[in-house]
Amino acid sequence: MPFQPADPLSLAVFMLLAGGVALGIAVVLRRAARAGVAPHLGLALAGYLLGFAALVALAPEAWRPLPLLPVLMLSVGAVAVAVAFGPLGGHLAATAPLGLLVGVQGVRLPLELVLHRWAEVGTVPPTMTWTGANLDIIAGVVALLAAPLAGRARLVAWIAQLVGVVLLLNVVRVVVMSSPLPFAWPLERPLRLAEHLPYALIAPMFVGPAIAVHLITFRRLLAPVRGGPPSAAGTGVV
Repeated sequence: MPFQPADPLSLAVFMLLAGGVALGIAVVLRRAARAGVAPHLGLALAGYLLGFAALVALAPEAWRPLPLLPVLMLSVGAVAVAVAFGPLGGHLAATAPLGLLVGVQGVRLPLELVLHRWAEVGTVPPTMTWTGANLDIIAGVVALLAAPLAGRARLVAWIAQLVGVVLLLNVVRVVVMSSPLPFAWPLERPLRLAEHLPYALIAPMFVGPAIAVHLITFRRLLAPVRGGPPSAAGTGVV
């Protein structure tokens, strides 16, 4: 079946959320650069995003969904890991409030509301929302509830972190099984967001940052507690 575009309102909300994420990342990068941390990372990430969008727009039909989908997904994961374990990740693990690291995962709540609307209009299959197999809205709710307490109770941060990671892994599973792949679920309307802009930006603008922040939060939680946030020397900050 042909791809069904989203209604204008839900698409506008999606773009506003993506813009908010981009603004937040820009603020973090600017403050880190002022501290001498990863001053050129912003340009690298902008270049990656442009390359990602260009690949989605220009990939020949023979590449859709293979090898386009795995290439896009692997690139998002690789960038997220590189950022999380690079200088910026170390800087954030050492300096960012734990409640903030937990709370930013709350953006998954409004994103899941958008996906639910897209399932209603046929832009994504029903498996991609909480009435199907995607329960990631729980991660967003838990993150928002845990954020005010995470800085004082590390157990709360750990709970939110583990819930978020498990549900994010489930999102990846559902995305793969909902896509038009030989081994996937036999859906009448499979998931084709990765083949169309701006919908494909859900991966680098939401999934990638969620992975990176989870990894950075693990760095923070696993670092020795010495009366405050872990020292920069112990996090690989350069």
